[in-house]
Amino acid sequence: MLSLSKISSAAGCDYYLELAREDYYLNGGEPQGRWYGEALSHFGIQENDVVEAKTLKTLFAGYHPVTSEKLVQNPGSPKRTRGWDMTFSMPKTVSTLWSQTTPENRQIIQRIHADAVKEALRYAQEVAGHTRRGKGGNEIDQAKLLFAVFEHGTSRALDPNLHSHAILQNIGVRSDGTTGTLHTQALSGGCPWTADPTRGPCEGREGPL
Repeated sequence: MLSLSKISSAAGCDYYLELAREDYYLNGGEPQGRWYGEALSHFGIQENDVVEAKTLKTLFAGYHPVTSEKLVQNPGSPKRTRGWDMTFSMPKTVSTLWSQTTPENRQIIQRIHADAVKEALRYAQEVAGHTRRGKGGNEIDQAKLLFAVFEHGTSRALDPNLHSHAILQNIGVRSDGTTGTLHTQALSGGCPWTADPTRGPCEGREGPL
């Protein structure tokens, strides 16, 4: 299932970055984040590239991670919304099974979860890929989205909890190559969401996000 929270602080990405470790299988922690989304190429990123701290923090501030150009009207502003944490969680029973089963079965469950998350993010692109432009922001344009996806295996209380944080950047890339902040109404209304691999993207949840 999905929970959604706004990220307003410049330090909002630190929690995910500090847990991520290349050697997490040996020394604990969580896997490194990976990039996903239709806007990848605009930022010089490829799908499944590791989420580097400098790149994520630069995008959070509203600047291009390679060219340093301004991507939004208020880059660096403390009032800027950095993005949204879309947290997709497997059912508790599945997380418990995942934590107790063989390494081979754990990988199967993780692949099912990852595929379900990507399906949900493709749906997010369809319904939330919009930016405002023009006088008063009255023009709504379609835009490509960018996500930093962090898979975690435990809750903050260290209980088994297989889930993924898909950090939606508050930057959309329009068809003409220009960029802007997202039209947020699409994130809080419309069709319900789920990351349950046995159900479609509009099943399992009532009401807006």
